[in-house]
Amino acid sequence: EHIGQAGTRIVLVGADGLWGDLVAPTYAVAEQAAGKAGLTLHEEFDGEFAAKVVTGPYEWTRMAGIQIGGPSDR
Repeated sequence: EHIGQAGTRIVLVGADGLWGDLVAPTYAVAEQAAGKAGLTLHEEFDGEFAAKVVTGPYEWTRMAGIQIGGPSDR
């Protein structure tokens, strides 16, 4: 995902639905890193793929904190 001047976000989703993300300085760097790691790239985060992602308590707390102006790093 291109996120402007910050670069490109790489979201890694495991077979168990757990996920994490990293930011690369450019799309080319993200693509190169994914290739070296043997990852499958998906250009879209469609409903079927998104349904496999498990969102845990940490993510819900962080998202709620961002939305209501509270702590975002619990």
